Amino acid sequence: MSGMALPILDLCNRLIALARCLSALRNGRLPGVVARQAPGLATEYRFWQNTLWKGFHQGLVGHGIIALALNCRQLVREGRSDQGSYRALITRPGAAGPAICALCDGVVNQLAFGASYIGPLQRIASQSGPAAEADLAHFRAMVTMVDGQLDAVSEGLTEGLLAQGGPIAVAITNIGLAGAEGSEEAGLLLRGAAQVGLATAKPAPIPVDTLATMGLALEWWAGAGPALRQAAQLALLIDRLVETTAPRSSAMDALAVVRNDCRQVRAVIDAGTSAEWATVGLKRLADWADAMAGIEFAEPVLRWVPD
Repeated sequence: MSGMALPILDLCNRLIALARCLSALRNGRLPGVVARQAPGLATEYRFWQNTLWKGFHQGLVGHGIIALALNCRQLVREGRSDQGSYRALITRPGAAGPAICALCDGVVNQLAFGASYIGPLQRIASQSGPAAEADLAHFRAMVTMVDGQLDAVSEGLTEGLLAQGGPIAVAITNIGLAGAEGSEEAGLLLRGAAQVGLATAKPAPIPVDTLATMGLALEWWAGAGPALRQAAQLALLIDRLVETTAPRSSAMDALAVVRNDCRQVRAVIDAGTSAEWATVGLKRLADWADAMAGIEFAEPVLRWVPD
């Protein structure tokens, strides 16, 4: 049995990236034109958004990975050393593989299902006509720039932070453009930024260059009429779906890594002789559980610009 440490940094950073991505999907707002033309589709899509997020944040992260770490740590503190006790935490009766992998597969399936909405939404979007295409292309370019800037300021878990010990908080702040009227109903939700620290209590300030780009997007938004705004909302939502639901998207690749990391945790419990488990495996699992149990993935918050 190898003494190599179980993955923590890569696992957490993949989860952080997924939280940003899936939170953006969850908060993507369908324009009113979809509800008017296809009310059933609008209702189903909103249900899918919430189901996908709950499956990831509450299921895979909360009830899966973090719960497993907390339960393993509790057994270690109780002095339990038998492999069976730890195996019972990760195995679902009658399942072909680890229960935690089933939670991951559930998120993968839910995300992939989102691709089924792309065609119907594109057909509704096509009714806006070619006149709006140039305006929409300009706006999408600005949003892409903001996304890149938010990617650049987003933080991840580092070895230095992990070495400090203590609870680590992961906070996702979704950014909304409030629009000329200043009302949230007239606004547009963008991708969020991640902040990771020992005491992440409030969102970090948005960098000046990012605010400047957002200002350009706000100017465009303020000058657009209601029909063009709805077209922009729908175009951005479709872009997000195309970007994230493809079989080899960054989100799907991240989920594949998370699944593999979870399988490594299970493999540590199953591998080797009883003596190897007692001298190497249990220590590896305990170290992993201590680190993971101290990481909190807070529910994302929404910040409107200007605020």
